[in-house]
This record gives sequence, structure tokens and C-alpha cells, in this order.
Amino acid sequence: MKSHSDIRPPIFQDLGDGSWYYNFNIREVQAPTDDLQGESEEKTAFEYETVHIWGKPEYESLVPLVIAEKYSPSKETSLINKYNAYVLEISENPQDKESYEAYLEDTFEIKAMVKKDLQDFFN
Repeated sequence: MKSHSDIRPPIFQDLGDGSWYYNFNIREVQAPTDDLQGESEEKTAFEYETVHIWGKPEYESLVPLVIAEKYSPSKETSLINKYNAYVLEISENPQDKESYEAYLEDTFEIKAMVKKDLQDFFN
């Protein structure tokens, strides 16, 4: 889920009910605002993505949630099927192979990000 805030969110936020938010890909942006005189100003804001998890955040439970935030199960299946069709020479479109390889690289980056964030926060 895309989120916005005027303050930098914590990477892990305990919601106090047995669940947590994992906030990732946090970016500082300049957002326009209007003051009382109607003049436009810019203020610092933050854009980020959030997943909601029940129980203490752990690698095995977070990674699938973060991947699913970007790739729906049907999108993942489509990428795999197109790649297999290319490998089996049913498809002649090299984009099928390239898209799947990009997906794999992205999932490796997601796994590394989650692992690092967990180590930084809980150690």
C-alpha cells in the first residue's frame, strides 16, 4: 500500500494489537502546500510503501507480503509461464525471458532489503 506522511515513518511500527506495519522504500519528497494567504509553499513529506503483518515481523512472513505488494499471484504466474514458453521455444519473444529475469532480480533485492531492515531493527 502506498502511504504518505509529514514525518519520517519508522521502518517497523508496533501497532499494539499484535500487529505491525513494515514501512519500506521511504523517500523524502517536496510537497506543495497552500498557506493562509493562498500562496504555495513546499514542505518536506515522505512517500513509502507499507505492509501489515500480524505477529512479530520475521523474514519468512515479510518477504511474501512485500513481493505480493508489487507482483500479484496472477502476474507472477504470467511471468513464469511466458518465460517457460520462451525457454521451450513456444514463444519467440525475448521480452518474456527479460521480464522474468527482471522479476527475479527484483525479488532478490526485496529479500536483501527485508533481511537488512530486520537485522538493523531487531539486533
